[in-house]
Amino acid sequence: MWGDYQTEPTIKLDSLLKDVLSEGVNAKYAYRHFPIDSNCNPGVKNYKNQYPGSCEMAKVVEAVDILCGNEARWRVHKLFMTTQQSVSLNSLANTAASVCSQSSETIADIAASADVAIRLRDDINSKLRVWKRSVPVLVIDGRFIPRWEVEGTTGRDTLLQIIDEASK
Repeated sequence: MWGDYQTEPTIKLDSLLKDVLSEGVNAKYAYRHFPIDSNCNPGVKNYKNQYPGSCEMAKVVEAVDILCGNEARWRVHKLFMTTQQSVSLNSLANTAASVCSQSSETIADIAASADVAIRLRDDINSKLRVWKRSVPVLVIDGRFIPRWEVEGTTGRDTLLQIIDEASK
């Protein structure tokens, strides 16, 4: 899934995917960044709605991955999927420091590094190869899923069916 930490549809799909995966289905969840913030994503400069600070959120998550590993990355991801009072780099790094055994200054320094910028650019470019509009974007077993909420069913049921079919 590609998403932006500050958009309601991304937050909703993230929660739905975690719910579905908690049922023991044979699938893994990968979250990729597509910040709707022209500070790091020039492709969204003409979007009507912008989410300032989304770039910083994505950068801090990637910095935590570099510094403290995948488990800490997912813990910070979970924190950022909730409403943040401040989306400044320093404030976000401070929040991440509660999860990662590094100082907020170290996290902020890595978040501002070229390595993190490359990771973010790769996520953004890979999303654009799949779907140019909106977030979140969901791909299961290499297939773009345009809708997971189908009238008459729950999103959960639809996702379980798609995952089941993909595993055959």
